[in-house]
Amino acid sequence: MRFKQKATYWSKSTSLDMYANPSYGTPTTINVRWEDVQAMFIDEAGQQQISKSIIYIPSDVTINNGDYIYLGETTTTNPDDENNTFKVKAVAKTPNLNNRKTEVKLWV
Repeated sequence: MRFKQKATYWSKSTSLDMYANPSYGTPTTINVRWEDVQAMFIDEAGQQQISKSIIYIPSDVTINNGDYIYLGETTTTNPDDENNTFKVKAVAKTPNLNNRKTEVKLWV
């Protein structure tokens, strides 16, 4: 799969800031394939949800549930300060039949 779009993601840190809000890692820009499509998925709590978008990312990038992602490039350090930033609600990794490549899919 070819990743021709740019997206920025923020990894959620395990620490809190001085106001007890979650803190985030440095924004990182990656190549993705972003599809604005509604699709049903099962979240980590086992509940059915409907996505706003499905995002395919390279298999060497690690994005987890609770991280934030934005279509485009930005240097904003807090995802809450950027419009149209989405929380990752589910992640799936699927190897191909010969287990040489892995497809990584995010639902937001």
